Amino acid sequence: MALEYGLPIQEHILASLLSDEDFLKQHLGIMDPEYFSDEILRDIAGVCWEFFKKQKESPVKDALLLEIKGAMSPGRKYGEYAESIERIYDKFGTNTKHFQEKLLHFIQHQSVDSSLKNSYSLLAVGDYDGILHSVTNAVKIGGSLNGSHIHSWKQTFKERLL
Repeated sequence: MALEYGLPIQEHILASLLSDEDFLKQHLGIMDPEYFSDEILRDIAGVCWEFFKKQKESPVKDALLLEIKGAMSPGRKYGEYAESIERIYDKFGTNTKHFQEKLLHFIQHQSVDSSLKNSYSLLAVGDYDGILHSVTNAVKIGGSLNGSHIHSWKQTFKERLL
């Protein structure tokens, strides 16, 4: 399921990810380029994710403009991507935390929604433990994303040992 926000909001969300490497690093595993409803933004996000996985840093604008050439969707023109990339980088630093929070709420919703949908097939075969596991994991993801800060297991490690 794609983000239900308009194109400018999705650009802000992508800018908020790219401008905060710590945030991107923390959430890369639960974020999916398919969340973006716009084909060009999906392609840009995919290139950014791959770049970050390889280089361990967000791509600067010039690197992204270069890398996107090999990942364009059929029928699309480079100029369309270049315009989107310009708009994204122009949004760097604008309400970053606000748009990160919007993204986290969306991921939380996706996690629980997906778990509930998968539960129907597990119920049909009587896999109650599978349902419990799926829903529990979804709630954990959602639970760690439910506020303006992210749960850090390191911060509560001593408390959990007691």
